[in-house]
Amino acid sequence: MWTEPWGSRITNFYLRGGQGGRPRWVSQLIWDGEWVQEEVEVIVRGDDVSRILAMPISSRGLPDMLVWTHTRCGNYLTCSSYKCAQSMKRNETKGQS
Repeated sequence: MWTEPWGSRITNFYLRGGQGGRPRWVSQLIWDGEWVQEEVEVIVRGDDVSRILAMPISSRGLPDMLVWTHTRCGNYLTCSSYKCAQSMKRNETKGQS
């Protein structure tokens, strides 16, 4: 949850983190089907708190899982990693010109 982007409306897409004791899974920020606002406020800045609290929580109770955002199926593939790296390299080159 700390190294993956949360969504396009979250500032810089990433959460800030304190030291020890920070949650490892999103499910640790949810209690009885609701966001625990106090926990979210500890790890998220300003306006992003309200954006996260506005995110709907699944009623199906599915467990957290790791998802590779660079494929449609969410599974990590070596070729998708290569394509991602190439895209990052092109964007870096464009930024330098």
